[in-house]
Amino acid sequence: MPPSYLFLVSLAEKVGLLVFCANMFFGFFVIYLTLSEIEKAIGAYKHLIILFTSVGIFLSVMNKIVHPNIHFYDKAFIFFTLASPFDLERTDSEILLGKETCDE
Repeated sequence: MPPSYLFLVSLAEKVGLLVFCANMFFGFFVIYLTLSEIEKAIGAYKHLIILFTSVGIFLSVMNKIVHPNIHFYDKAFIFFTLASPFDLERTDSEILLGKETCDE
């Protein structure tokens, strides 16, 4: 008998939490090493390492907050989520995502 869908969803959430925690730990560790311990990385290279790691941490946090579900089909994808980030209303979420709203 194949495993149920809910089991696979819970497994995906557990793996996502593990990856989130690993990303936070190693990301802050890389930033700490870059700022305090590594002396050879100077100038733009140091800033690039910090920026790249910070963007990775930010995207990981946003992925955990919004918890998106994406379905890919051919050259298109559908993005949907059941979460309301920061308890925002629907129109506020559409503004954050860049969707133009229409007055009904």
